[in-house]
Amino acid sequence: APAVQQPAAKPTVAESQSSLGSQLVNFLQPISTFNPAPARKATKATNKDCDHNHPHQWNASFMVQPPMPPGDPCSVIVNLMTTFVDNADPSKKVAQENTLRAFQRLRPFGVRAWLFTENVEWARKARENGVEVVARFRKNNANTPCLTYMYEYIAHNDGCSASTSRVVFDGYVNGDILLGKDLADTMKQVAQVWGQDIKAKTRGVLVIGFRFNQNIGTKEIKSEAELVEFGKTAKAFQANAEDYFLFSRGAVDWQAEIAQFVVGRPAYDNWLVDHAVHEKKVDVIDATKTIRAIHQTCKDGVFAGHAPRLDSGFNKNAINPRTNKKVSNKEWDHGTTNHAHFSSEIKDGQVVFKARGKPPGGARTLPASAPPVVAK
Repeated sequence: APAVQQPAAKPTVAESQSSLGSQLVNFLQPISTFNPAPARKATKATNKDCDHNHPHQWNASFMVQPPMPPGDPCSVIVNLMTTFVDNADPSKKVAQENTLRAFQRLRPFGVRAWLFTENVEWARKARENGVEVVARFRKNNANTPCLTYMYEYIAHNDGCSASTSRVVFDGYVNGDILLGKDLADTMKQVAQVWGQDIKAKTRGVLVIGFRFNQNIGTKEIKSEAELVEFGKTAKAFQANAEDYFLFSRGAVDWQAEIAQFVVGRPAYDNWLVDHAVHEKKVDVIDATKTIRAIHQTCKDGVFAGHAPRLDSGFNKNAINPRTNKKVSNKEWDHGTTNHAHFSSEIKDGQVVFKARGKPPGGARTLPASAPPVVAK
């Protein structure tokens, strides 16, 4: 199969989504197999909780079965994974339901979403919206999900043989972020430009961007048009506030290179970007101008990840597997969108890429196979 499968002139998006909705009815019953790990009391976490020395368990039965329709997992361009917060904030509930609906709208465009949750109600809602559910996963002692495990779990369980020649991106996104069709449009163009190098394993890619904040309140967003309208007045946030990380599969070695971070706590986002920026084999793309990531601001505000918790300092105590020492602030000082090697923009209605002058990891050039429409 080709690495990037262009949508055929088949059903319209509305028809595809309608068909998907009818198929989902037959996939609600398997939620009875939902079997998360036994609940445990949260305690203060140590930097060993997500350690590589823990046994790796990629058991496909940790997913709520069977996989969601439709069809061929090898046609997926982006695997998008997230986690949800369980609290009493009604606006958080609305935001996360909006996120699930946004995931469902992206399915016809080659985006497959995954929710890692132990909450049976969120699992049910996810399945109703065509989202895969993983009910057992690695956490630290404070019950916060481990990031690396999620990337590796999907790589082992997406249903497409590792021997298949294709371009696929695996990405974590925070659960209160809304993404629209511009995500799929951008990633398809990334695959077109970098695809040959990715398949040849001569270069990998990390796509990032900063977010736009908008208070959500009780607003339900049920269509792409409503999402676009909602995002028009969202306020651009900071270059160091990155909420999605789309890696071409194989771009990094998650065990040998990446510290064992947890999601939703400070430092991991900027460390990941800094690490990729300094890797000669990885091109980092700032897609802020072509992927409008809308942060649905709830009662916990725009700095929710910095609130005091049992494991607030977990990521700053993580061990860098290359140095075997704790990560330091010198390992995330080049971790903003401004440090990316390339940026994306819209030119004549198409996503194009431009190389930036002198990023910390050194100037890069576009792949030799890049189509001539790409701006230089």
